[in-house]
Amino acid sequence: MNTSNPISLSINELVASLALCGYDRPASQIINDQNLIQDDAQFERFIEQSEQLLKQRGYWDDTKDTKLVLGLENTIRLLVNCTKKVRIVYGERVLNIHLLNDKYALFQDVNDHMHHFTYFKHTGDYTDMINELISQEENSNNLDDYQTVELTSNVFDQLHTIDQSVLHAMISDSDLNDSFRKFLKDFQNNEQRLDNISFLTTNYVKDQTTTDQVVFMLPSDQLVWHIDYENVSDGKIFIVPVPQAVYTAKINETIQSFFQLKITADQK
Repeated sequence: MNTSNPISLSINELVASLALCGYDRPASQIINDQNLIQDDAQFERFIEQSEQLLKQRGYWDDTKDTKLVLGLENTIRLLVNCTKKVRIVYGERVLNIHLLNDKYALFQDVNDHMHHFTYFKHTGDYTDMINELISQEENSNNLDDYQTVELTSNVFDQLHTIDQSVLHAMISDSDLNDSFRKFLKDFQNNEQRLDNISFLTTNYVKDQTTTDQVVFMLPSDQLVWHIDYENVSDGKIFIVPVPQAVYTAKINETIQSFFQLKITADQK
């Protein structure tokens, strides 16, 4: 990854930067989604405080029409005009991979209320990045002990809202399938939610975003629980334990296919 001159922005600084570059629509969307501003008075304070922060952090240039330094302005324009991105949601962390061209992508790592931007040169391999994001501490579990779990879609949906005491009782119930109990433990540790990877196509001019596909998963020790919705029309959900190396290789392959990248020798 090319980490020269990385850019880090708070949510307020990102909104201000978008607005200064003339992208009021995405700026307003973030304001509304995050409930950042309640009234006109708050809006004025928001603008003043955000601009002051940009100045303090060296992102301000009075000689420019946008008032932003060239590196930040270019990054904002590339961010808005990217048409394809892969979004990985893992717990409280979100990683957006924005396709720039056949040589570079823009990484937007959202963590602890900060947006960190870096440029990534395509090498045909995202597996290290994916492994770093979703890897868990390894233990001595034997992967052969894990089996695919089949649930009805109704039961699976109820797991997201089931009371903690009931969930704990299910995990402790030796009469239940061992693999199911292991999944439930991981699910409990992840605050009863799944992580996901979305493949998105956007059109800024038309203000449209279409989802090519969404993959739901739950990382565990040495493996990833893949949620297979292929038979959901029949009311069935399959929870499939996949070795992490196999899973990340498949995700890497899917990203490359979605971006339609053809990696040449001089890019490696």
